[in-house]
Amino acid sequence: MSGFALVRNSRPYSIALVVGVLFVAVVLQQYGSRLRNRRQTSEVKTVPPRDGAQPDQICEARIRKALEQPTVPGTPRLELNRGEILARARGESVLFRREPKPNKLSSLAAQLRAELDTSPTPWTALESVLKKTFKNPELLRRILLHEDYFYVDTPTLAVLLTAGISLGQLFTDSEISVTRGNRTRRATRRGRDYVWLDAAPGESEAKLWLFDRVYAGGGPSSEDFHVSIAPVRDSLRANAFQLEHLTDSAVVGRFEYGTRYIQTLLRIEGNQAVFDCERVDGQALRDLRTWRTEARIRELYLAKLRETIESQMDEAVPFDEPKTEEGQQDGKLRLEWRAAYLRGENGFKFNGDNYPVFDPKGRPRQPQVCVDFITDSWERTAGTHFLPRGEERKRVVGRIDFDALEIENRRSVENMLGFASDHPEWFEVLTIPEPERIPFANRHAFFEHLQTAHRDFAVGDVIAILGKRDDERLHYHSFFIVADEPITGIPTLVASNAGRPRIRTWEAEMQNAPRRAIIGRIRPRLRFLSTMVGPN
Repeated sequence: MSGFALVRNSRPYSIALVVGVLFVAVVLQQYGSRLRNRRQTSEVKTVPPRDGAQPDQICEARIRKALEQPTVPGTPRLELNRGEILARARGESVLFRREPKPNKLSSLAAQLRAELDTSPTPWTALESVLKKTFKNPELLRRILLHEDYFYVDTPTLAVLLTAGISLGQLFTDSEISVTRGNRTRRATRRGRDYVWLDAAPGESEAKLWLFDRVYAGGGPSSEDFHVSIAPVRDSLRANAFQLEHLTDSAVVGRFEYGTRYIQTLLRIEGNQAVFDCERVDGQALRDLRTWRTEARIRELYLAKLRETIESQMDEAVPFDEPKTEEGQQDGKLRLEWRAAYLRGENGFKFNGDNYPVFDPKGRPRQPQVCVDFITDSWERTAGTHFLPRGEERKRVVGRIDFDALEIENRRSVENMLGFASDHPEWFEVLTIPEPERIPFANRHAFFEHLQTAHRDFAVGDVIAILGKRDDERLHYHSFFIVADEPITGIPTLVASNAGRPRIRTWEAEMQNAPRRAIIGRIRPRLRFLSTMVGPN
């Protein structure tokens, strides 16, 4: 086979390739115009010239003035651990102008907090704390919340507390408020926990995240002193942010765009950083506009992919592992399911166990191994899918069909890496040499590498890992990166089917097999993404 034979209605993709290239060119032009015409306060705006001065010179003067303002203490220890903490524990990334102060504690409470902070086995210490505060949520709040903030600045304790503490353990009030970044939401008590009053369809109970500010009654104990960076980072389409100077009213730092760094001034309005100006002109300005236009287009494509991933989460698409196995039979159910579906049946048997063809809502329930989740997500976003119950039993082929490609065992992670490497026009592949692979068990080194090399790991990338599990056999696994941390740029959340489709932290995804390491990364290029989403 020559080239990547994506298909549409079983025709070769040569015509569609030309159309796809033209489509990307048109979209680049359209969105370049749109980005220049935006009027939102969080978007990039050019500083108007004054007295013949250039915008870059005016911004330089503003930045110089901000740098003359006294700095605030910040949170040095958190900044040292920020990347690892937020890649291992669910949290909303914010800057703190100062560290939240611990509450004044009784001798018992102080002892319990000290155990959490210093114990070599913090899970044992947490168990002790929960036992001694079981009927006293106010005491637990005083131990765990600092000025209403769920604040932790060490990775191990952050993972433990975000996994082990719920809002229902901290409060008994009928309603509470949760400030997460620049958004405050109300949650109401339901049973033993809380649910959001403004819950979106399919949203589950209200979860406690790291750096949330949680309170009941009249309001927080003081004005917010955290600053949300994510909205402005996202609007600027930057990779990461290097903090240079933080005051009570401004933030100065360098936003990263690929290998280029642009010094930027942000104003602090309430608990949010807002774009003021950036020092950029000449070729750098032209490069930056191109970067932002392409980043915007990639965002549009990846938003569609994210919708497909969330649809599979809602469907709880099952992992392809039989209830009863004779040896290793992962991957066998998918073939049986497909045969039963095409025969018009509503169920099938394997090793004496019954399996449904559709879920209770009539949606096809096709089992997946991990790499099926990757290719199914791409195909479904491209319009390739099986029709639901009540319609003709057939597979509709959209803009991408991996069944039509000459991939030997397309359900192999190793083969998918090889296929992507053979098609650089569609994928950019990074292979990690064996001596440079870092097992997840060496967590600090693992996350330090992820942060240092964060440009190698972006939202939308597919990650392949390999290593020994408890059975001492080598196992591959693959997943998408679906979120990153706006200050360090480190990838934080991943999506896979490991039992069922879900979005998790690296810690949750890899802790069951800590000897596995990243061996490769597949990054879809814009031409592949534009084909997947289509001209609409």
